[in-house]
Amino acid sequence: MQTFTAWRSKFRFGPMQMKADRAALKSREAMEKYKKEIVEIDLSRPFEHGGNSLKAYKELIKRSLELEKYKRTNKAVRTSSDIEITWKIGMLESILDSISQFESGKLYNQDMFEARYLK
Repeated sequence: MQTFTAWRSKFRFGPMQMKADRAALKSREAMEKYKKEIVEIDLSRPFEHGGNSLKAYKELIKRSLELEKYKRTNKAVRTSSDIEITWKIGMLESILDSISQFESGKLYNQDMFEARYLK
């Protein structure tokens, strides 16, 4: 039994080990992607849009997303846990996607399509 446990630990074929390895790989890939995306971004640049417009909101969400990606890749400025930052990044990306769908008219069409089949 000890031989099997040692072999499985060394070669990482256990289901939990494989899941953990996959999660670690995805995390590293995301970090590399974020690093490439924020290389030339100046977080202290002035805002282009002000007020309460949709453009201002979209810009604020994009800037928040950049900040969260920066926090995720830079351990020195991390104020939250990795899980919380990852959750915020996903949420902000979802909001930006919804805004883009709204601007293109797809969000309204999708809502009307789904509402028709719920009645």
